[in-house]
Amino acid sequence: MNYFSNNITAELEFERFLSWLRARYKIETTQSWASLILFHSVDERDALDRLFDLWEKFQTCDQSPTPMLCDRNLLEANCLISQKSVNYAQV
Repeated sequence: MNYFSNNITAELEFERFLSWLRARYKIETTQSWASLILFHSVDERDALDRLFDLWEKFQTCDQSPTPMLCDRNLLEANCLISQKSVNYAQV
């Protein structure tokens, strides 16, 4: 893979992460994933810790045997993730 392909792949991954965050927090916004996490955090340090925690949960969901279906809080609700949108459904 070349540099250009890596950038596009990373950009798509962060777009999917943003969609996942929007579903998780049940909000429609034009804010970035960083702004969403900071808004739901006590301070920048908490936001950084929360980022790593959320990213791990997102990756776990994405790497699961059924990557399109994952649990919103890994126990509470299901979310459907696609590259273009997220459909949220309560369990």
